[in-house]
Amino acid sequence: MKKRIVFDALKLSNPYVGLGQVAMHLGKAVSARALEEKEFELCFLVPPEQHGVFGDSVAYFTPKWWQRYLPIGLPTADLWHAMHQDAAFLPPKNTPLLLTIHDFNFMYEKSPSKSAKRLSRVRRLIARSVHLTTISEFVRHELKRFAPEGYAKSRTIYNGVPDLSALAENHTVTEPYIFTVANWTARKQLHVLLEVMKYLPELKLVVAGNVETAYAKPLVAACKASNQAIEFVGKVSDEQKANYMAGCSAFVFPSRIEGFGLPIVEAMQFGKPIITTDGTCLPEVGGPLGYYWTAGMSLEEQAAVVRKAIAEDDSSRQNALKARANSFSWDKAAEQFWEVYKKV
Repeated sequence: MKKRIVFDALKLSNPYVGLGQVAMHLGKAVSARALEEKEFELCFLVPPEQHGVFGDSVAYFTPKWWQRYLPIGLPTADLWHAMHQDAAFLPPKNTPLLLTIHDFNFMYEKSPSKSAKRLSRVRRLIARSVHLTTISEFVRHELKRFAPEGYAKSRTIYNGVPDLSALAENHTVTEPYIFTVANWTARKQLHVLLEVMKYLPELKLVVAGNVETAYAKPLVAACKASNQAIEFVGKVSDEQKANYMAGCSAFVFPSRIEGFGLPIVEAMQFGKPIITTDGTCLPEVGGPLGYYWTAGMSLEEQAAVVRKAIAEDDSSRQNALKARANSFSWDKAAEQFWEVYKKV
């Protein structure tokens, strides 16, 4: 009899952002690899509209709302993969659980009482898990800090990043510019980048992503009133993002709290100089090819890092950046997850 693995892909309810993208790409890669793993069968938890998304060789199940509290009638499993630490549906407690942890950002963003409550839930999931994976070594170190009981049974499996470079068609900005993209909340530090731009008068800044947040709105209003060379283009499609990436002189990602840092890998796919911070996982992902704003740097010093990154750009660095970006592959991630599946 084949062993059954249940893979929670319910984040496909919103397939175009964050965890929805992870569920889509990892699910496709894991299901493709399943064709070679004859002793296993896969069952995906999915929203009803996503039945069939991973092909006909796997099974699908959509849980009822009440099964979140009473796990009767859920698929039986030899291993249940909860692909993020906030999974709403869990198997009976005698089912082996694999838990993927994406970050501990809530420990820095929430109030002490809220962060403690959320950490308590995550630690309960860790306690009942037979194995854990994290999406970066930084997150694994955070695991050791906040839930040390889980560290010994954990390993890092990096996310993959779909290749955007083939989507680029038209460069819509003609003058030299640097590009950035994020969902602009306080931890992304847009305010720092906007201040740095005052020391880079020769460059335009193009800002993509959601700026309708309480944090970003006043920053945008102040910029528009100052007549700086800053363009806010809002939320963009993958094709639009690819065009901005392809045409920019450099990519800047000023965030200081990340679990992985997907945008800098996307920029590396185009061979673009990346400037980011030395906080959390970002030096791990950017590696020696990145340029980093370190704690305590002045705005002038940060501007100098941007100029240095652009000045040192050449074909050799571009090729090395593209090669590094290619190392973050969903096929590679799926291969490593199958190693875990078969081990536990």
